Amino acid sequence: MEVNYGWDTSYGDHLIRIYLSGGESRQIIFNSDKLLQAYIFGDGSENKIRFCVDDNVDDSAGSNHEVSPWYTIDWIGWKLVSWDMSVDAAGEWIGDGNLNGSLRFDSFQLTHSNDALENGTIFIDDLRLVNNFDLSNGIEKINKVISIAKNFPNPFNNSTKISFTIDKTRSVKINIYDIKGHKVKTIVDDHYNSGVYNANWDGKNALGEMVSSGIYYYSIISNDYVETKSMVYLK
Repeated sequence: MEVNYGWDTSYGDHLIRIYLSGGESRQIIFNSDKLLQAYIFGDGSENKIRFCVDDNVDDSAGSNHEVSPWYTIDWIGWKLVSWDMSVDAAGEWIGDGNLNGSLRFDSFQLTHSNDALENGTIFIDDLRLVNNFDLSNGIEKINKVISIAKNFPNPFNNSTKISFTIDKTRSVKINIYDIKGHKVKTIVDDHYNSGVYNANWDGKNALGEMVSSGIYYYSIISNDYVETKSMVYLK
């Protein structure tokens, strides 16, 4: 989902609510022992985003809306944003601040921060509900054995090499994105055994056309693991 936003700074309060009005996702009922997650392609704007859920879904009163804490969009590129509803306190909106009933996803919400950008674009992908297990040791291990190195040379004007390390046989994708989050090209899409590999990008998009000079992002994607870095292309 692409969200283009702009704020009227003459107002003191700012809120954009992007909600589900129906569909299969609207029918999923859960409780507060889950994690609510989504990948968000941030624009580094310093604006804020959060999740909103319906609490006590048998009672459709609007006063039962509960929200997560705000997450400041201070990153550029893809990032997994996660609300651990069993640990993280609920934020403040029109509910009572307690997740004490059957829950249902309601919306994403955006707000403007002082000194943040007045206009911008973010992308939201892969909204999901996750069982809450302690995987801290496993996550630490994954971060050590799946990685993507800084491209070289950077900046570049001909081609650049991207090295990546794989721990075991797995499917791997490496995508190139422009600064607005649009996918430019997939340069890796295959299964790899454990080892260190190199991929090259020649500054061309999926149609074989040279891209414009500027900042681009490359992401390695393998199952639920995503890591993103930036690079500069100069003609």
